[in-house]
Formats: sequence, structure tokens, C-alpha cells
Amino acid sequence: MAQDIDPEMKVFWDTELANIIQRLDGNVHRLPGIQERFNLLISRANNRYMRPIDLRIVCAELKIEAGEGRRIAFGCSVTNGQPSVTIVVPEMKRTFDELRQEDPGLFRRMFENFVIVSFLHELDHLALGIVGGADISVAQIIECERMVWAETCETTLRLFTETYKEILYVGDRLYYAAWIRGGRNAESQTWRDFIAKMYGQIQPSQTPR
Repeated sequence: MAQDIDPEMKVFWDTELANIIQRLDGNVHRLPGIQERFNLLISRANNRYMRPIDLRIVCAELKIEAGEGRRIAFGCSVTNGQPSVTIVVPEMKRTFDELRQEDPGLFRRMFENFVIVSFLHELDHLALGIVGGADISVAQIIECERMVWAETCETTLRLFTETYKEILYVGDRLYYAAWIRGGRNAESQTWRDFIAKMYGQIQPSQTPR
């Protein structure tokens, strides 16, 4: 579907976002464990779908009806066998600006890590084959995210937090803290309750980060 591209968003993608993705794709990320995780997920997704993943960049405002306070920055889908990851640039810029106000000294590192966690979470969806559709119910969304966020927490967020001691976006810290409280067990009631709280308000037509 055609979109009106905001020139400011295009500049933001070119100057602040594209290079983060390109370093992963170019196999030159500064953290070797994160690079290995990215490479593994790409390999698994390619083997599952037998075609490369499309990267879709949305440089216009995404008109959605999500739950109160929910903001969509990343998503994934599989259409006619073609896997894709979507990045919503205006939402990423809002996060970038918020972080710059909160911590001018560390915001770029925090933003970079946020982008990577978000991107790898969508790749977890694709690699596991757990991808929602237009007719998915709220209960199904919660179940999908329960399983996929468990994978993201135990792999990507564990690397960032425990191996590399990196600074993370507050939302990602909340996920990892809940994962620890739940005993690193996707079946625990603590983990189930946390994911239900995070995703219970979202509209079924959306596939959020």
C-alpha cells in the first residue's frame, strides 16, 4: 500500500537506524554473541521459509488502533510464504527522542540495544514459526508472545544483561526482570501473568513488538 513518506523520517532512517541493521547484516556487530544470535536466527528462518526475509521500512505514521498506551515499533508477518520484518520509523524516532532527553550521555547505546532486541525478537517469531495473522485473537496473541518473548529473554536479553552488562531500554529491562521472577520458565504463572498484562489490551489485527 502506498504511503506518504515523511522526509524527516527518511533522514532519521538513513542516519540513525539503517547503520544498526547494516552492522548485523554485515557480520560486524561489536558484541560477538549478539552477532552469532542474529546469524543463527537468519539461518533458521531461511531454512524454514526457503527464501530471504524482506525488511519493510515504514516512514509514515502507522494508523493503528492498539490498546491504551501501546506503541508499535516493529512487527513481522508471513504472506504467501514470504517472511518479512517491518520497522515503523516514526515510532523509533519517538523512542530515540525520549531516550535523548532522559539520558543524553548514554542514549545512543541504549537506543542501539533497543533496536537490536526488537529486531531479534521479530526474528525469533519467524525462526520459531510463531507468527500471527489478521484473524488472530487476543488470547492467541498472548500465547504467541509468551513463547517468543521467553526465547528472546533467554537468549538475546540474557546476553545483553549477563554476558555483556549492557544498558537496556526500560521496557526490555521489565521483560527480563519478569523472566527472572518466573524462574526462566515460560510455563510459570508469573511469566503468564506478565505477558497477559503487556498484551491483553492490544487489538487482534496488530502484530506488535
